[in-house]
Amino acid sequence: MKRNLLMLAFITLTLAAFGQGVSKNAVIDETEVPVAVRQAFEQDFGAIPEGGQWKVYYRLEELGTRLVAQPRWYSFTKKENGTRMEARFSPKGALMFSKGLTLKAAADTP
Repeated sequence: MKRNLLMLAFITLTLAAFGQGVSKNAVIDETEVPVAVRQAFEQDFGAIPEGGQWKVYYRLEELGTRLVAQPRWYSFTKKENGTRMEARFSPKGALMFSKGLTLKAAADTP
């Protein structure tokens, strides 16, 4: 009886672990970044700095018999003079996180 319960618990945990989507990221060109994300960056921080790197963080999910990549967020990173700049946006263009970058609204305020 104990053995059967232990086996059932093991199978349940294994299925739960494999049932989760796989999270991954990939470096992308600026042209592959959605327009909403690029416009949000420019509204929040001004022109997109040269030499930065865009990444998309996505989750692989099963849709019927296919495996589909669902973007979770887009991030822009750049290192300049030992300072790391990062901005993270939702696929719809909402700012989720920023570090090392000054918001335009804050810069315009005296």
